[in-house]
This record gives sequence, structure tokens and C-alpha cells, in this order.
Amino acid sequence: MEAEKIPEFNYIKTYIDERELIDSLIVEGHEDKINYNLFSNLIYQPVGDHEYNKYKGFFIGKHLLRESLGFDKTTKPGDFDIIIIPFSGEKVFFERSCAIEVKVVRPTRRNPKRNANSIGEEQVYGLINDGFPLVGLIHICMPEPLNENEKIKQRYITGGVGENASKVPLDEREAVDVLFDHLAIVSLDNQMRRLVSRGFPKYVGLKTVGLNIEKDYSKMLTFSFYFNTQYEAGYFNPRTSAQTISKIRTYWEANKERFIKAKK
Repeated sequence: MEAEKIPEFNYIKTYIDERELIDSLIVEGHEDKINYNLFSNLIYQPVGDHEYNKYKGFFIGKHLLRESLGFDKTTKPGDFDIIIIPFSGEKVFFERSCAIEVKVVRPTRRNPKRNANSIGEEQVYGLINDGFPLVGLIHICMPEPLNENEKIKQRYITGGVGENASKVPLDEREAVDVLFDHLAIVSLDNQMRRLVSRGFPKYVGLKTVGLNIEKDYSKMLTFSFYFNTQYEAGYFNPRTSAQTISKIRTYWEANKERFIKAKK
């Protein structure tokens, strides 16, 4: 049996702008499958198992100018970063549409607590007032890679779990030490604390995620171990507008080519 490769956590320093990050993270791989871990707080948690199981997939629009959907162009957000519309075999659930604002945080080794240039507060309240059924805010923390002497030592057990598990039981005595670049985890937890402290309405779905780029330019996403769904989960906007739902439907019907049809 081939020995399992020990992760090196040697990330590269690169700059990816907000627009490109949105384009590359909303779906996984080349199958146009929605990145569930990024959006579960809005596509699953507000409706639960029974309703979520009805979904076949999601129509995803990105970088949509607000005036193109019939909104006043003089207010924020100027464009809608991500709009997600669930669908089943029989129905498109416009009344469950999610509008999500995305911000990028770029912590450095010298300034690991660096904040986003804009936290997105004005845009989130704009989405609430616009009347979108579900409103979310995602902060993507893309830190500078740590030097070897700055990483922390962590025990790593080979063998994997779940679908990646080998038939050999995990044995802690065979654990090895690896040097782990932990800045993404520190950053995303710091950022969630910031968002919670701003007092957003509890129905706003909050998500912070760490992003590192590996040597082959693949993306490594990291999610919080400490903040559970009581901070992340969104639910329906009490200011949901029937007029807004109608605008989403009208735009979708006239511009289906602007939407990715993503699998569940």
C-alpha cells in the first residue's frame, strides 16, 4: 500500500482580487457543484432537511448591477456580489433567494489582525432594505504565508477519516509532527469576532473563511472550529419585499445566461 503523503502546508504568496475570488469559490471543481460549506448558513439552515432535500440545485448570479434588476442605482450595494436561487424539479424558489456581500481580508505576518478595508456593513443593511429574502456576508481571509519558524508544531495521524479512511485503524502512536501554517484559522476567528461585535441583525448569515494558495495554485479553504451555527446561521429577512422577489424573477427570466446552474 502506498504511504500517505504528509501535508507540508507550504503556501505561496499571491494576490487574487475580490471579483476573481467570487468567480472561483462559488462552485467546486469543474462540476459546477455549489460550494456548500460557504453557503450552508443560507441555503440549508433557514429551511431545514425537508425543504432542502427538495432542491435539485441553484441558479447563481454574480456581479449583477443593482439597476439591471430595477433597483435605485444611487444606493448601496452598487452591485450584488452573489445571488443564489434554489430550484427543484418543479419550481424555482424565488422567495428563498439569497443576496450575499463578499469582502476580502488580507492579514500579514506583521499585522495578523488586519481588518478588511470595508467590513460591508453599509452593503448588508442595503440588502436588508432592498427586501431580499435571505441576506449574507462572507469575509474571505487570505493571509500572507508564514515562514517555517513561525508555524506551529501539530500532531498529524495518517490514514484519514470517512471516505478517505484506510482499512488500517488510526493509531496515535504513529502520529508525526508537522509544521502547520495557522494564520488563516487565527484570522477567520478574529474576523468573526469583529462581525459579531458589530451587532448585525441575527437573521443575517455571517461567514468567515480562510484561504491559502498551494504551490500548484489550488485553493485550500479553512473554516472555523470554534464558532457554531448560532453566529453563522441566517433566517428570513423580516423586511422581505414581494416587489423584490418579482424583480428577481423578472431578471432571471430575461437573463438566464447570466446564472450558473449549479448542482446541489
